[in-house]
Amino acid sequence: MQLARPDNITHQARIEKHFTTEAYFSSFLRRAAALIIDNIILLFFAFSIAAILPEDIIDSMIRESDINYAELITSIQWLASLIYFPIMESLFQATFGKKAMGLKVLKSDGRRISFLRAFSRIAVKQFSYFFLCIGFLIMLFTEKKQTLHDLICSTIVIHEIQRMSIDTSYITNHSN
Repeated sequence: MQLARPDNITHQARIEKHFTTEAYFSSFLRRAAALIIDNIILLFFAFSIAAILPEDIIDSMIRESDINYAELITSIQWLASLIYFPIMESLFQATFGKKAMGLKVLKSDGRRISFLRAFSRIAVKQFSYFFLCIGFLIMLFTEKKQTLHDLICSTIVIHEIQRMSIDTSYITNHSN
């Protein structure tokens, strides 16, 4: 019994898949959507931490700090963001929100950012929050769509689009 080999098949179509990646500087709305996704993840994490802490610990934290439960959750979320963003951006070039939106964080020269640079980004980003988010709005006026923390830390955020094309031009007919 002879096994069928590709050259023994009467009609053979060879399909080739080609992947190309195009990169653009990320838009304001795409970055905002990524930040919303990340904050939902961090909020879920903060509620999870608060849920597993014993109630007497939470009560003592609230009494001693003179804060309410919502402020406690916000504090946990903020502390988690100081770890989440640098780890994700230095190891994977994107947080889950950025990944969902097709974004990557890079040094201005296109290389991966270090943990220290990623931590610097989140630290400078906090100043933008405290000053009416003006540091975010700067991106509307910069050539590479960089926010204040991008400019200070020499980083860019790109939107990668991966396109697949299928080439069916290699259709061959073999007659037996």
